[in-house]
Amino acid sequence: MRNTILIDRSTELAHATRELVKLCWFRIVDRDTLRQLLRSGTSVGANIRESRFAESPKDFVHKLKIAQKEVSETIYWMELLKHDEFYRSLSEFATAWGMANEVYLMLNASIRTLRSRGKL
Repeated sequence: MRNTILIDRSTELAHATRELVKLCWFRIVDRDTLRQLLRSGTSVGANIRESRFAESPKDFVHKLKIAQKEVSETIYWMELLKHDEFYRSLSEFATAWGMANEVYLMLNASIRTLRSRGKL
């Protein structure tokens, strides 16, 4: 099985995102931001899992790039929340933030490695 660490981390990111959204649901006025965060934060792992069934090396990399875009979007939504002291002070926020950045770096490294090996 390829990318087991990446799959595990992205699953942890999905759980952390869900917990953060549940905790903040009644606190935030703009629930659209939380909805977007939930969608992007949980789709990262789905795209990584989908890459396991890629039809070619090029398709595999393409699916990882989609996951990379989703985690980047997740970080964006978190950045919007980060400006409020309430969210910055939550340990759940720090956990989700750290996981999102870790998954982004892992995806970035995986894509760079595949590029260097000529898998694109």
